[in-house]
Amino acid sequence: GAEEASLLEQRERAAAVLTRSVQERLGALALAHARFEARVEGTAGEQVQFLFAGSGAFEPAPLADVASGGELSRVMLALTLASPTRASCLVFDEVDAGVGGATARTLAACLAELATDHQVVVVTHLASVAAAAMHQVVVTRSETRGGVASIRQLDGEDRVVEIARMLAGDPTDPVAIAHAAGLLAGDSAFE
Repeated sequence: GAEEASLLEQRERAAAVLTRSVQERLGALALAHARFEARVEGTAGEQVQFLFAGSGAFEPAPLADVASGGELSRVMLALTLASPTRASCLVFDEVDAGVGGATARTLAACLAELATDHQVVVVTHLASVAAAAMHQVVVTRSETRGGVASIRQLDGEDRVVEIARMLAGDPTDPVAIAHAAGLLAGDSAFE
């Protein structure tokens, strides 16, 4: 009836706002040619679907079916930035897949923005993303079958050494050490 039609209209407006808001954020997250659409269907708009296309060459299809792990993480980051969540802890894995340079710095800034209101846990292999974190840990997996993983929080010089390892593979390289120290200090010359 009229109530369902009103609800459908409200949900369609909200879907359009969410679509625009997420789409605006995708370019900064290395998804400049991607398309996102929030679509509602049903008599009251009760059926909600997120559609995605990684490039303009494809028609948007259900996000879960077509997005890679890295794309999915970045779309989820854009969704989280576009629509405030009450979740106290947000976990991003592979959010940095296939990105580097300026995009990695933008990604780090987006994650830092979220971290002002939420606990954000990021699994990353990018030095610029790790350097933006308030706290950094290293997870080491045992080489033996059935072995356990160990987690160690990094502070001070240990953190500089780990960032240098992430940058160059060699934690003793003086250039990598200087770069790592600059990243951790927030020196824009090292970004």
